[in-house]
Amino acid sequence: MEIVHKITHAIITNQIALNHNEDLKHTKFYKRELKQKLNLLMPELIKCEPEYDAFFNKLEDSTIEVYQEYDAFIKAVASVPIWDSRNVRLIIEAYNANPKAVEGIIKKILKV
Repeated sequence: MEIVHKITHAIITNQIALNHNEDLKHTKFYKRELKQKLNLLMPELIKCEPEYDAFFNKLEDSTIEVYQEYDAFIKAVASVPIWDSRNVRLIIEAYNANPKAVEGIIKKILKV
């Protein structure tokens, strides 16, 4: 994977982790060890926010759109039962091998 893609993924996933971990603070699970660990982690993730904004303000027209798409992607992948994850990985490999063919299949199945 290219260095730019690695940086992009790291920056976006840190921002998404920050948001999801912030949501955890408002659940009944936010206590004891989880609370202790998140209280150590959250300030470190917050330090990444300026990097996220600076990176996408230079390279992308719409930071929010990129973030929302990546967040939706993570949620979609996470919604797949673990025993089906191999199939999803194979779909991604098929897409990487032949994007046009997979896009055609997608259009037929989803009727878009």
